[in-house]
Amino acid sequence: MYAPRQDDGRSAEDVLHGTITPPMFPIELHGIPGSLHFHDVVESEFTIGNPESPVLVLARRVPHVGRALGYRLMWRGVTVTYLSDHQQPSGAEFTVDDGVLELCSGADLLIHDSQYLPDEFAGRSDWGHCTAEFAVWLAEKAGARRLALFHHDPDHNDDCVDEILATAQKLATTVDVFAAAERTTITVGPASH
Repeated sequence: MYAPRQDDGRSAEDVLHGTITPPMFPIELHGIPGSLHFHDVVESEFTIGNPESPVLVLARRVPHVGRALGYRLMWRGVTVTYLSDHQQPSGAEFTVDDGVLELCSGADLLIHDSQYLPDEFAGRSDWGHCTAEFAVWLAEKAGARRLALFHHDPDHNDDCVDEILATAQKLATTVDVFAAAERTTITVGPASH
């Protein structure tokens, strides 16, 4: 797991040990099957995976409640950007931080937070998340090819997610938009130039 230390100095491992524990979770972190390896990350570039064909990862700070990073993964000419938690600006005009734009620029696939409906965002504008409208705006500004709406609100049922998707697709003029869903496989190829 690659994640930043929080502003109070806690590592991702510390945070998860404090969260994945009863009564919040039915087991403790060490009870999860498999081997977990934690890596503290700052805004940087690093590689992961097979040393003979590594994935280059660009990590940049993303506006959010507390410290959060977004990631741009580049491998064999394909770029995927992952922004699971991204605080949408609360003003009337959309804006974006330079680091976020760097992560998203020309991505073949942008996986982006789209948790709230606009009326929900109005009451939660400092909770660290976005609307699908903002995600579409960002994807188009950055020149992303495809946008996966992600981080669906747990209070939204499938019909609501379908409505959010339909609205986002109507707004999109240059990006292919779809809603992320469990057990969906996506084939991503490099942009043709």
